[in-house]
Amino acid sequence: MSGEKSPRPPSGKAAFSRADLLWGFLAVGEAQIPRLAELLGFEETEEADTEKEAIPPPANDSAKGNDDQRDDSRDMDETPRLPSTATSSSYYRIVEHHRDETHPATENAELTVPDWFTQASPTILQETATRIPAIHQVVPLHPPLLPWSRLLPLLQRVLGDNISGIQPDMPKLVQQVADREFIRQIPRKQRHSWAAAARVLIDINHNNFPYRRDFIHLRERLKDARGDEGLQVQYIHDEPGGYIARYEYGREVIEPWQLPEKGTPILILSDMGMQAGSRRELYGWLVFGQLLKVHGFRPTVLMPVAERNIDKRLLKYFDCMVWDRNSRLKQVKGTYQQEHDKQDHAETVDQLLRYFFTAVRVDSGLLRAVRQLLPSCYDIGHEACLWQHPAVNKDGDEWAWQASSKPRYLDDAKQQLAKLTTAQQGKLVELVGRYHALYPDELYFEAMYGLMLLCLPVPEEVRVATEKFMQDMVATYQQNPDDTLLDDWMKRHLARYDDPAIRQEHRYWLPFMAFARKHEASRSSTAEIKLPDNLSPAEREEVYRFINHTRQPESYVLRQVGEALELLPKQVVTQTTPADEWGKHASEGATLLTLHLSDTHILHNIHRDDQGKQRIVMLDLVAAGKQSFRFPSTGKHEFQIGRECFVVEVKPPQQQREPWMRRVTAGGNGLRAESLSGGEYYWHPPEWRSGEGMLRGFWYPQESVSLESLPWAGRVGRDSYGVYADAEIAKGVKQRFRWIEPTHFLMGSPEDEAGRYDRETQHPVTLTQGYWLADTACTQALWQAVTGKNPSKFKNANNPIEKISWDDIAIFLLQLNHQQLELKLRLPTEAEWENACLAGTSGAFNFKSELSLEKINYRGTWDDYNKWGAGALEQTADVKSYPPNSWGLFEMHGNVWEWCQDWFGDYPAEPVVDPQGAESGSHRVLRGGSWIAHGRYCRSAYRGRSDPAGRDDSSGFRLALGLELPLVRPVVSQQSVGTPAPETTSKKSKSLLDRAKDLFKK
Repeated sequence: MSGEKSPRPPSGKAAFSRADLLWGFLAVGEAQIPRLAELLGFEETEEADTEKEAIPPPANDSAKGNDDQRDDSRDMDETPRLPSTATSSSYYRIVEHHRDETHPATENAELTVPDWFTQASPTILQETATRIPAIHQVVPLHPPLLPWSRLLPLLQRVLGDNISGIQPDMPKLVQQVADREFIRQIPRKQRHSWAAAARVLIDINHNNFPYRRDFIHLRERLKDARGDEGLQVQYIHDEPGGYIARYEYGREVIEPWQLPEKGTPILILSDMGMQAGSRRELYGWLVFGQLLKVHGFRPTVLMPVAERNIDKRLLKYFDCMVWDRNSRLKQVKGTYQQEHDKQDHAETVDQLLRYFFTAVRVDSGLLRAVRQLLPSCYDIGHEACLWQHPAVNKDGDEWAWQASSKPRYLDDAKQQLAKLTTAQQGKLVELVGRYHALYPDELYFEAMYGLMLLCLPVPEEVRVATEKFMQDMVATYQQNPDDTLLDDWMKRHLARYDDPAIRQEHRYWLPFMAFARKHEASRSSTAEIKLPDNLSPAEREEVYRFINHTRQPESYVLRQVGEALELLPKQVVTQTTPADEWGKHASEGATLLTLHLSDTHILHNIHRDDQGKQRIVMLDLVAAGKQSFRFPSTGKHEFQIGRECFVVEVKPPQQQREPWMRRVTAGGNGLRAESLSGGEYYWHPPEWRSGEGMLRGFWYPQESVSLESLPWAGRVGRDSYGVYADAEIAKGVKQRFRWIEPTHFLMGSPEDEAGRYDRETQHPVTLTQGYWLADTACTQALWQAVTGKNPSKFKNANNPIEKISWDDIAIFLLQLNHQQLELKLRLPTEAEWENACLAGTSGAFNFKSELSLEKINYRGTWDDYNKWGAGALEQTADVKSYPPNSWGLFEMHGNVWEWCQDWFGDYPAEPVVDPQGAESGSHRVLRGGSWIAHGRYCRSAYRGRSDPAGRDDSSGFRLALGLELPLVRPVVSQQSVGTPAPETTSKKSKSLLDRAKDLFKK
């Protein structure tokens, strides 16, 4: 039915050099040359200048169909038209090659590693018992700010009252008799006791969170001493005087704060915004204090804040007391004068920080314990400043060093720790050991090794255990390159000690770094093992000892493939490139020169750019069949691999741009485009694979398509349809997603298309961001795995879900995204759906042949709803029952209607960028047709619509993820015309908001 041409390969950057093209011209007949050039990404031009660089054309997805339509779409978008000759984004040429006889040969060199490495056990990951010595497996108690013996009298005074006792007050009784008063009741002696009613207001927020244990500890001890009767404990929920939280029978109750009965004592535990340094928080407390004063209340406030940091305006409304070990627990009078304070508090904070140089993690308990071990010049104000210090990263009530900040404290930390007494040093080691014993073994032993590096008196059994653990960790890391948790810790450990002064003492840093860089290279698309630029020659040789081995010399081929230089064994080239199979030979790239190497790894792989800067890397020649490395795309570049030295000349590409791009550039990592929305995308050129043929090129927001860039995916790959990622959406149910790149296309239908409706106005659309789209409609298996229900009429696990409304899907997505936080699943927009359905085509359907029941599941008629075509299923079919489109998406036509995110509205006539449909409406969009629809409704451009609450047995959906769109609340609407009618029901449907509330009550 559609007479369109077959889709062309994406234009843009060719994966083959001009030498490959010439080779091909010799291998095929003259009549086949145009088709060959097109397959390799080249186009014929009317004029060619052999002296000038060829310019790649814009690669536009809308250009994959009819040539005339492609040109029209460019004119409407006013995109500059470029010459259409395609080439690699950079052109390579060897201009010099020689051998460096001064470079030491390694054929007969004896490479040895330390004895401890050969004796180390790579078993840490298999061990279940801890290696932490028993001397440190003692859970430390959280040190309080003040001993309870000092706090209790204060609390009794603040929360107490005078009450009548049992003993008679004889002097008062005698006075009454002497005054001849009638004695109605014998007066009793007064005694001070707990007030009948008292209120404690606790303020725990982000800034004073490290002190929550002190607040909770005081609350519990107060309950033990006083009892719960009449004691109201409340927590500030938002701001002072706003909402409070309290606990009643284990249940949290949030309610507005109310004044207590007159005369009720109030105790507040808070920093009153002093830790945050925020005027907003301070003013909130001042307003709250004014309110209390008006009603006759003056609370007492225990503040974990130094007196010098307390704002004097608070003293007008509150009795503030410093809560610290040196506090006199007296009301702050506001007499502190900064000019009379001779202590440099900023330097004191840095001094306190240096005592934790060896710590990996510092929680509030360890910080308090070490501070109280030191002289009293370190007060609560210095402790509080550490949580805000720019050299640390705070997380709740823990902080850790910033790797970039730690080295500059090394020298001062050594001197400062050396001045401690032997007893203080021993106590510091004990505290660091006990608190780090609460963490995994690797953190404990890292802290212990840090103590050893600073020559602190670590117990012998701890020293021996630490050395053994670090040695075994080197061996374990070497043999487990794919363990992500181990790799993450190793990267953080290396960063914390990445300083020449520290590395000189750390005997395991270099082997850790060597294997980390080797693992990183093995996981990437390049074989470069990049080493730090500041390694000394001795350190490079040390790295070489752990990685390199010698063997018999072997020949390697250096060749250009796209923008990469690849180095691989010549034997591999011979085995994979038969002499009589030109197609495979040409796709493998152009050989630049042959090298003869005897190393398994190359240490001195030096690249010098025009400024003379050097970059030292290692190449792994054994781990994989071919090795590649990249370099900047302009000028001449000198390389040295073993003894082989050569210079590569690189000519820059011309700029090229597609309608969705702001600019496009080329560099050592290939073509890179900046989209109109600001995102960056990298061009992945076409690739030839034996058995699969030519894989189309694509734009992608990462330089490589890998699991590391897609944490939600369980598998990532590339096939003849493009890039795919498999994700386990629910337990036991996987879904494949297809990458849809940014593009520019014509949305709607031309006026001469058969079966066209008026609401399909054709207009240019630019999608500036790529997205992932499920390759099938959501199955009943997936829906049931998430919701536990299957409302479908045609029940079968692999059939698409149906009898669901747009509102049902919104609830489903809320529930699914609550379970799979990293996915952020959604419905596609109407523009995204049509772009994916077309898959680069421009006809009524995304396939070339006539519409038939072999291609899609539909009624079998063109526009007749009164009969069925012969062979029609008359129900839904399994997903993947029909051939996919050229992008690997199944059943974009027929089977079930697919809900889209948009409100239904009229199309614009002018070009649009990233459309999201109407801002509001009464109907949501349905696309694609269904098993019950006739062929006219199944066209790519047909626009269905329905009430968001409507359900029937022909409507489903498919998942999308990527660009996040706002969730628009549906409105009550009437049934649409010309689309499948939703199933009627006697029950009143709940609103989306009510059903969402029901979901989160479960």
